[in-house]
Amino acid sequence: MPANKAQIGFQARHHVMMPSGEFGSLGEYCLALIHRRDYEDAAGLAEGGKVLDLGCNIGYGTSIIAGKAAEVLGLDVSPQAIELARERYSAPNTGFMTFDGLRIPCPDNSSNLVVSLQVIEHLTDAGAYLREIIRVLAPGGKVMFTTPNAVIRLDPGMVPWNSYHVREYTPEQLRAELERYFGRVELYGMFANEPLYSMEIERSASSREIARRRSWLFLKTREILPLPVLGLIRTVRAALAGQRERKEPISRQEMSRFSTADYYYRDSELEASINLKAICSL
Repeated sequence: MPANKAQIGFQARHHVMMPSGEFGSLGEYCLALIHRRDYEDAAGLAEGGKVLDLGCNIGYGTSIIAGKAAEVLGLDVSPQAIELARERYSAPNTGFMTFDGLRIPCPDNSSNLVVSLQVIEHLTDAGAYLREIIRVLAPGGKVMFTTPNAVIRLDPGMVPWNSYHVREYTPEQLRAELERYFGRVELYGMFANEPLYSMEIERSASSREIARRRSWLFLKTREILPLPVLGLIRTVRAALAGQRERKEPISRQEMSRFSTADYYYRDSELEASINLKAICSL
């Protein structure tokens, strides 16, 4: 099986559903705010157009875009996520479909805006994905990408500690990847008001330190165990870690202290940003 197809199958089977109501910790809630802020930005680019939301998860962000777009289609590789999206967010101008992660089920030149938020880091073959986006992009259309900033998350050469990520990009790497396919690439970095910025930096640093300690053990065990077994161990370990980190849901009062307005983008000091955003056109 080709590597890209195998990775897509893994993502579909072990899909993480984004929470949309209760949150197990302040950190979990703030991650949801980061995603929501990006969808609000996408909605600002969607005015009156036909929009494709790739990797829509359970569709909460697609519904935000639908408030501005003439028509929006959310696609995801997970049948379970699409089922929830249809139940919760279907509307006259909003549809959802499961797709194979390879061929976008849309005609050529059919989308004024393609939204790809926190997807490219999951892909084994980013080039094939980007070529498909270009195929469906209408003349004069735009594409919005977001992805984590590898500078704050990984040591040089380190494998992503997020089990679902294939590759994480530095600002320079993301620009170079996108400029291979798009004539115009505008790159921005996400920052946040305190204490949210420091909280995300510390979370990434903590995960990176754990990955450093495990790297020596991984090097030793891979001399003994086959790679598929190591991959299974890594996946189970990540799932157990998620269960251990789960806390009592935070209160509405605590949630009200923060909003998407606490997060913002700028085009300077990208290496220090939480996430990267690119607005691209042909």
